[in-house]
Amino acid sequence: MIDFKLLRISVGLMLVSLFYSCEEVIFSEDISEDTIMVIAPVDGAEVNALTINFNWEDLEGATDYQVQVAESSFEQANQIILDTIINQTSFSSEIPVGNYQWRIRGQNNNYQTNYSIQDLTVTQD
Repeated sequence: MIDFKLLRISVGLMLVSLFYSCEEVIFSEDISEDTIMVIAPVDGAEVNALTINFNWEDLEGATDYQVQVAESSFEQANQIILDTIINQTSFSSEIPVGNYQWRIRGQNNNYQTNYSIQDLTVTQD
């Protein structure tokens, strides 16, 4: 025997779930033409510390950010030493002495910006 009350509740829950899933797709802002504005370390920076503080401006429409650091450069990477996704506009990480490129992009459920790429040299006295 079919329990119509339970059936109505199940159908209702499925419709609510479907509405919220569609809302995420419909209302994600297209950020694909936007650029992340890097605060620090800027392109060509020499940092005399092993803990590097990466900072950038918040991008409206981005829900999180992907940060990557490559030894040497991304075109000729010896190694990707950092690849993380965070939902804030700063990040700290220990980076060994050497030459690197770091890059950042904003993203949301449906879109992502291009990477903003910076050269970085880490030194220590």
